[in-house]
Amino acid sequence: MVMVNHDNMMPSPADPTRIDVHASPEIRYWVQELGRSAVQIKEAVRAVGLLVSGVRVQLREQSLYRLR
Repeated sequence: MVMVNHDNMMPSPADPTRIDVHASPEIRYWVQELGRSAVQIKEAVRAVGLLVSGVRVQLREQSLYRLR
């Protein structure tokens, strides 16, 4: 669940340490925050779990692997 302010802006997810892949507003937030597509984020969550720290590492490693 994403906390929405009165201007309908998404300041941050309800739990900033976890990614809820079943909540569209939250996925939109993480797409913007991480600079990756929803598909990439969902694949990373599937690979390492819901914790943002693990997802960040996974996405970073994927980027480095593609450069080789």
